[in-house]
Amino acid sequence: MNNEFDEMDIFQTVARIRVIADEIKILDIIDPSSRTMNLLAELLWRVKKLEIEPFDLSTVYGGEA
Repeated sequence: MNNEFDEMDIFQTVARIRVIADEIKILDIIDPSSRTMNLLAELLWRVKKLEIEPFDLSTVYGGEA
């Protein structure tokens, strides 16, 4: 399993995470193929690399969240 994945900007990363999540079915995790293991490794790597700062929802909606 190769843990070297292409670096992407935040929008590409989120899009790739969604693609991977759509490809993996819950039953695939029970007895994963090497492809599923690779997708899971990439998914976890990408999620860990996300640098999203928490934000206050009240500033987004202009009031109480």
